[in-house]
Amino acid sequence: MTRLPSFLTTLLLLPLAFTNVASIPAIIAARGTDTNSEISSVETNFTSEALYAVSPRFQTREPNSDPRLSKRLENQCETFSTADVQDVEDAFKYLYNEIGNTECSIREEDVTQGKLKKKVKFGTALVELGLEGGVEYTQSLCKDVGLTVQWIFTNCNVNGQVGGSGAANGNGDLLVAVTNVDLDDDVAQSL
Repeated sequence: MTRLPSFLTTLLLLPLAFTNVASIPAIIAARGTDTNSEISSVETNFTSEALYAVSPRFQTREPNSDPRLSKRLENQCETFSTADVQDVEDAFKYLYNEIGNTECSIREEDVTQGKLKKKVKFGTALVELGLEGGVEYTQSLCKDVGLTVQWIFTNCNVNGQVGGSGAANGNGDLLVAVTNVDLDDDVAQSL
């Protein structure tokens, strides 16, 4: 049995039937902000080019600007030397879980003739620490180094082989590289 709407409900909804929906603004400006007409003109002049344009205040600084204000290193995948993904995951677990709350640090003296003394080996995986150019000393929690290793094995896994590099999580001065131990001829020193 179909129930008809009550007379009272019909009377309450009747004014809505005659309202021009197009006259209701999509955006209602708050006091002290742009008017609806100003907002509408922005909406109609908005293009995909404007959407993807980088605001000048967010563009990167010039190369000779203050280095503390610029990102130094993008995480990247590398294929010239890769390690087994399980070995890299084991290195991550060691760095994050076992020594995660200890300090992983590196000094200029730890880098001799291009060879790093600060490294961790697990099976075929070699995790090495490095310094951003011009930095004499830096440190991070080992779990932050581990998070970069995690990014590498998550994003750089090709058929079970992993290789890559990036900055330690939250520290652009501490470089982290994951390669194959075959590139290393020194005995590893624990971080």
